[in-house]
Amino acid sequence: MRIRSHIRDLAAGPVFLVVFASAPFTCAAACRGTSGDWNAGSAIYHQTCINCHGEDGKGVRRGVPDFTTGVMAYSTESLLAHIKNGFRGPGRPLAMPPKGGNPTLTDDDIRNVLAYLRQTFGCG
Repeated sequence: MRIRSHIRDLAAGPVFLVVFASAPFTCAAACRGTSGDWNAGSAIYHQTCINCHGEDGKGVRRGVPDFTTGVMAYSTESLLAHIKNGFRGPGRPLAMPPKGGNPTLTDDDIRNVLAYLRQTFGCG
């Protein structure tokens, strides 16, 4: 009985390792091209983005994207464009204004915010 239990544990191991090994690949693919200072991005997020997206990234208003449910899986280029130019998703009642409503944000600021989002909420 002890040997059967051990064999059963060994049989489950490789399945776990395969699943575990594939998770970083998905994240790495989604995060490709992300650069920036996430500490600086944190300050910007907490000054500008938090009003709609909230501390936990789940959104404080109906229709605001929840960063914890896969939104971060979009490509870096796509997310940078959404932040810079604004975005309204299909069927969403609200649109994000360009630069989150803060026209003083620079391209570096936007890269920093995205670095913070990836660091905090993952890559999808």
